[in-house]
Amino acid sequence: MIKRDRIFYSACGIFLVGIILAILDYEVGLLFLVGAYLLRPTLHAFDLADKYADERQVVIHSRSGNVAFIAVMLAAVGFSLLRVSRGEYAEELYSIIFIGIAARAMVGLLMTGDLRKAGPIIIIAIGLLISLFALFSSGFTTPGFLVTGLGLVFAATGLLGRKYPRSVAMVMAVIAVVLIFYFDLYQIKQVNMAMLIVVLAMLTAAVCFYLTGQEESKAGGGLSRTTRGTLLGAAALVVLILFVSIGNRPETAQDITVVKAGTENVPGEIQIITGKAPFDYHSNGSLASCTLAHEDTLSGQPLAEGTVVNFTEDGIFDWCFLQTDTEIQGHLCRGESHGFMTGFHPNGQLKTAWLARDEVINGIPCAKFKFLGNQNPARFHPNGRLSFCTLAEDITFEGQAFKQGDDVRFDEQGQLIQDKTEEG
Repeated sequence: MIKRDRIFYSACGIFLVGIILAILDYEVGLLFLVGAYLLRPTLHAFDLADKYADERQVVIHSRSGNVAFIAVMLAAVGFSLLRVSRGEYAEELYSIIFIGIAARAMVGLLMTGDLRKAGPIIIIAIGLLISLFALFSSGFTTPGFLVTGLGLVFAATGLLGRKYPRSVAMVMAVIAVVLIFYFDLYQIKQVNMAMLIVVLAMLTAAVCFYLTGQEESKAGGGLSRTTRGTLLGAAALVVLILFVSIGNRPETAQDITVVKAGTENVPGEIQIITGKAPFDYHSNGSLASCTLAHEDTLSGQPLAEGTVVNFTEDGIFDWCFLQTDTEIQGHLCRGESHGFMTGFHPNGQLKTAWLARDEVINGIPCAKFKFLGNQNPARFHPNGRLSFCTLAEDITFEGQAFKQGDDVRFDEQGQLIQDKTEEG
């Protein structure tokens, strides 16, 4: 059903801009094309275009939106399973699934109009998810119990919000801001999507608590549904603009000299890399870390633009944060902003790697990293031989039977280490 009104003509204008950008080979044009299609249902969702809508049209948008959501979720799950079957990782598809489910759940709460219940439920849900994730990932260990306890304390804060809504709103906002800058969530190109979803949920809960406090202060004079939708939409828009403006601000690249200290038998080395902020330095003035401004080679290892590299006080390349899954010395290493540290020995050999796929290394089936499974990186000796891994399948080695998920350790000659002491 096509309704020619101001929204229709505005959507046509946005669509035309998208077409022009696409012809000029700007990929951002896709955003304008999608935006043109979503303009009317988005305005209706936030009650910002009531005079341009009728009941039948709203019902059509609601039902078609539900069908579209189901289709997108099923497609994302299907493509995720397809990638996993190929031994690949479907991180961005997982993000789409999590965003869709989280958005639908939170919007469902907000649409009820009872913000007094919405805020606490969001915070309690986050706290319980943190606790469950800690138990799944760390098991029944001291760190696991500690994080689980913190998650439960966080959930309890949601209950306090019913009595002290404004105070809890302030606490949630402060925590969200701290997480934004601690995890560099304003860096769009390397954002931690799971943490971003948590922060956005916290900000939404903070708005709910704040509006609840506003209603109470007016002694029953509550805010209208349109006002609530406008405030929530405006808050989301401000957050989005903040992310885009800060995350895409220009960064000045500069050449940095890395001096590798020498010994009596091995001379020192000087290498110039092109890095960009943030720059960190050791107390002796040598470079500690920076982000590569373009592809470079360190210790014989090619590294992509955007890789965060770290050096010791002696100028030795120590470890890095890969931005995407990268094959290093024959091993596919996980890359995700600041989530997975890839370490190197002073001689340039790989030291630690979070495997992005199951691999057979020195005849041992090593398991890839899994959020709800293997939480250990593979480790290597300076001579390149495997030092430690978690098994991807059952094996018998040196007359001993091992089960999938067991941790095994080896010396520099590849012999099994009997005790539990970690080597390398």
